Amino acid sequence: MKSKQTVIYGILILFMFFGMTITAIAAPKMEITEDEFAFGIAPQHARVSHVFWIKSTGDDTLKITKVEPGCGCTKAPLDKTVLAPGDSTRLEVIFSTRNYNGKVTKAPKIHTNASEKRSMVRIYSTVIPKPDTTTPIVIMPYKLNVSKRFMKAGDKISFAIKNVSDKSLGMKIIDQPDGYWGLNIPDKIEAGQTIQIAMTANDAAVASHYTKSFTIELDDEAGTRFSVPVKR
Repeated sequence: MKSKQTVIYGILILFMFFGMTITAIAAPKMEITEDEFAFGIAPQHARVSHVFWIKSTGDDTLKITKVEPGCGCTKAPLDKTVLAPGDSTRLEVIFSTRNYNGKVTKAPKIHTNASEKRSMVRIYSTVIPKPDTTTPIVIMPYKLNVSKRFMKAGDKISFAIKNVSDKSLGMKIIDQPDGYWGLNIPDKIEAGQTIQIAMTANDAAVASHYTKSFTIELDDEAGTRFSVPVKR
C-alpha cells in the first residue's frame, strides 16, 4: 500500500513539475488590421486597388496557403506567403469594374495554417457608366493615364474637380499607394467652383507599368467617396 501511494505521489509531482515548466504549444495566428474598404464611386472599364495588411500575431510561423479572389474581375496578389511571428505583408486587392453598373461587393478569401476557417476582406464600390454626371462633385478626367506624362520623377499631370452642388464641401484623400506620386488637394471646394489638382511623379510612379488608384472622401452627409484610376 505504501509503495502504491509513493508511486501516485511521484506521478502527481511529475504532473505539477511539467505543468509549471511546459509552456503552451506554439501556434500561428493571423490578424487583418482593416478587413474592409469602400472605394465609393468608380467608373466602368477601369481598375481600382487597395492594400490590406496581414500580420502574424502568433508565436509560430504563419503560412498563407491560398487567396481566392472570388471572380475574374478581382485579383489579390500577396507580397509574402510565409510570415514569422510579428511580421506583416501586403495584400493588394485590385478590382476591375468592367461593365458593372451600381453597387458591387467582392470578398476575397484567405486560407492559412492558423485556422481551417477562411478569413475574408471585403471591398465595396458603386460603378457608374457616366462619370461626368456624378454628384456632388465631378472629376475630369475620371481616369488618369500617365503613361506619356510620367517619364521621370518630378513630372506632373493635372486634373480638375468641380463642385456641382450648392454647398461648400470639405474633402480629403483617404487612400493612395505609397511612394507613387505627390498629390495634395485643398481641404475645401466652394459651391460651383472648379479647381485644378497637380499630381507629381515619384520614383515608383515611373519605374514600371501599373494600375493603381486614389480615393477622395467628402464631408457631405453621406461621406461620399470617389476613386480615381491611375494607369501607366
